[in-house]
Amino acid sequence: MCYRFREPALKEAMRHINGTYLLACLGLGFIGLMAYWPGLQGPFLLDDFYNLSPLGDAGGVDDWRSALRFVWGNGSGPLGRPVSMASFLLNAQDWPAHPLPFKITNVVIHLLNACLLLGVLLKILPLCLPENRARWLALWVAAAWLLHPLHVSGVLYVVQRMALLSALFVLAGIRVYLAGRLAVSASQGYRYGLMLCGLLLGLVGMFAKENAALLVFFLLVLEGTVLAGVAAPGGFRGFRWLCLVAPAALLLCALLLQVPSTMQGVPFRGYGYAQHLLSVPRVLLDYVGSLLWPDYRGMGVFHDDFPVSVGMLEPWTVLPSMALLAGVVVAFWAMRRRMPLLALGIGWFLAGHLMESSVIALELYFEHRNYLPAAGLLLGVAIMLERAVRHIRPRWVAGLAVVPLLALLGLSSSWSAIWSNELLLSAHMVQAHPQSVRAQRHWASLMESAQEPALADQAMAAAQAVAPGDISIPLDRIYLQCRYGVDNGMQLADWVGAPIHVGTYSILYTMELLVRHAYGKPCAGAPDQEIHRMLHYLEQDRLLAINGLLVSRLYFLHADTYIRERQLAPAMEALDKAYALTPSVDIALKRADILASAGLFPLALEALHDAREQDGRRRWGMPSREADIVAREQVFLAQPGVSEQDPYQGNKQE
Repeated sequence: MCYRFREPALKEAMRHINGTYLLACLGLGFIGLMAYWPGLQGPFLLDDFYNLSPLGDAGGVDDWRSALRFVWGNGSGPLGRPVSMASFLLNAQDWPAHPLPFKITNVVIHLLNACLLLGVLLKILPLCLPENRARWLALWVAAAWLLHPLHVSGVLYVVQRMALLSALFVLAGIRVYLAGRLAVSASQGYRYGLMLCGLLLGLVGMFAKENAALLVFFLLVLEGTVLAGVAAPGGFRGFRWLCLVAPAALLLCALLLQVPSTMQGVPFRGYGYAQHLLSVPRVLLDYVGSLLWPDYRGMGVFHDDFPVSVGMLEPWTVLPSMALLAGVVVAFWAMRRRMPLLALGIGWFLAGHLMESSVIALELYFEHRNYLPAAGLLLGVAIMLERAVRHIRPRWVAGLAVVPLLALLGLSSSWSAIWSNELLLSAHMVQAHPQSVRAQRHWASLMESAQEPALADQAMAAAQAVAPGDISIPLDRIYLQCRYGVDNGMQLADWVGAPIHVGTYSILYTMELLVRHAYGKPCAGAPDQEIHRMLHYLEQDRLLAINGLLVSRLYFLHADTYIRERQLAPAMEALDKAYALTPSVDIALKRADILASAGLFPLALEALHDAREQDGRRRWGMPSREADIVAREQVFLAQPGVSEQDPYQGNKQE
């Protein structure tokens, strides 16, 4: 049971704790910089380019219109994550940019999060432990969380700032909420005001990354454990139902409503929804293992080699994992009053994984999902160790506590050093995850950049052996043959009509490369007519049809090939199909430009009407494209005899 401090005693304990808080944060900052300093010189990676390259669109971000376009133009989540995107503008306003300022900012956010976590722990641990033990236990947990090597991939991978900022708002929200919840002698209005401000911070955090909405679940776990015996202001029961329970219930309903749409995308990854659900307990327990026994040799950004659960007994760990996870949930409920701190650790970990590692069929495994949940697991470990060494001399306890922190510091520093060199990092991930197609692809791209196409083809051949159903891999090898003359004997004709078992955006990317580097050029492996046939085949495939955006972009790419051949009708037909799948201003403007180039200005004006209609439906905060539309409109209307043009006879889809 938690200690029930009288208010004066609790206030006196908090006064002593707050006096050392700044010094503790400085210490955390120092050891955090030691851990991450070797990795600050690392490069941009993978999704960094997709998310940050729009900094260079239209000459860079140099006014409020271009800033709004960048901040609100990201499609990473349903809310667009504008807070995260705005933070990137603090580091650069053009592209290409240098990665160092981005990585420094990420490390600073990580250090701030460690200080916020320490502040949260210093608020709640004195409720259950004596002041001295609470202070040192909080510092140990915050330091262990700060130094854990599993966080390196989240901190040094620039685009994962979204996860860091989400955690920052959640921790700040918890800290402000606790300030109101534990301010026993303050007025009720003041206390409720602070608690509402804490919840509002979580709402803002959702615009950094959507999982900041889990703040209400973290608070419910706190209320059900360490705060259960703390005096609450009058009317708190109603506040809890209205501001914590009701939002949590709505969020659960929203998650369940997302299940049907995410189920459609699961076969796109090569397995079914039931297999996803059977794999989740194993993934969570694998996270626990990595947190309890960290070994950076198996860490990285590529975990697509994690074996999917095929059935209840394949692999054999499926049933034990499900039983163990169920037992953990039962243990949390049973211990929430008798051992509230241990229950808090369990509940915190589970609450943090509720959105990204549950019934929502996202990709199975990403290390950065443990960023905030890891604090709960480390707290649970610290509580159990504290009980075990309670009767040992304090000097011995201090020595024992420093050893794991030094080990974590060494692991994180070594792992950060590997992150400082992309070639070294990629080689590490290929060695650690030889069955990962993505690791092999990344190594192949580096070999291509290093002018070693033969080594790139070897990596793609290894990937093809791992995933024979991924048709994008042989397409990659055909591209290497066409561009660099690699003698791999691959023929595009052999893959037109081949069964597609796994669908990835790599198919689109590789087809774009083939069109750019093989279309219209002498390449025995990919003649022009076979590129046309492959595009037709991909556009009609049932698996790929699950992803309308991918198929729309395939149509858009196909239109480019027809434009090169000066075939207006099939080009417009492909663009019309792309527009029907994903109506956008860009596609409408492309249609207008093509029609205008053929002198069909009345139809080009119709396409501008479609562009204006889509511009009116743009996401809130995005700048209007009306200037682009008007510029074309003025040119088209200025053409002589516009009304005399023959109408377009293609298959225009309304």
